[in-house]
Amino acid sequence: MNASAMDRTSHQSGQGRPIAPDGREGVVLSLASEVLRISGGLRFAALGASMVPTIYPGDILIVRREAAREVRCGDVVLSFRAGRFCAHRLVKKLEQDGRVSVITRGDALRENDPPLAESELLGRITAAVRGRKRIELGGRPTAREFLLRCAARRSNGLVKWLVRWHTWPARLARNADRALAEAGPQQRECV
Repeated sequence: MNASAMDRTSHQSGQGRPIAPDGREGVVLSLASEVLRISGGLRFAALGASMVPTIYPGDILIVRREAAREVRCGDVVLSFRAGRFCAHRLVKKLEQDGRVSVITRGDALRENDPPLAESELLGRITAAVRGRKRIELGGRPTAREFLLRCAARRSNGLVKWLVRWHTWPARLARNADRALAEAGPQQRECV
């Protein structure tokens, strides 16, 4: 979504639904917004590494609909901008002329994102599901989490290493499956 398309995104007749730009991104935004409005929740898989070590690629994120006025600094929020979903941590709320805008930043990024309008904020990410483990998001970070965030923000190499370490079991399983497939069928005698 380009800047002019972002400018066209606004609330529709006070119902809290964004008017989406034309094209694929508009359909995606409209669909996600409608699902959140009707059901109050949405799940999707994280793709990027901007929130490592809090969220890893492949984590399933659970989103709850919340307005910009309800979210707090430190919450991880979902927005739609530049044609894609973005899950980043809220670092600052601004209010001017009765309108709220929020500033977000990925845990592994050094700079804040441009301000988000109320209409671009879709909801708050309440949890991430990693394998069979549900990780609740929110609240104060532990000292370990805080130090890992600070280190990730200062080192792209650390982020790459954390992502590789996180995906190691899946890569190992794929390699084992590939080796079995290349070996071909084996005959076994029953005793």
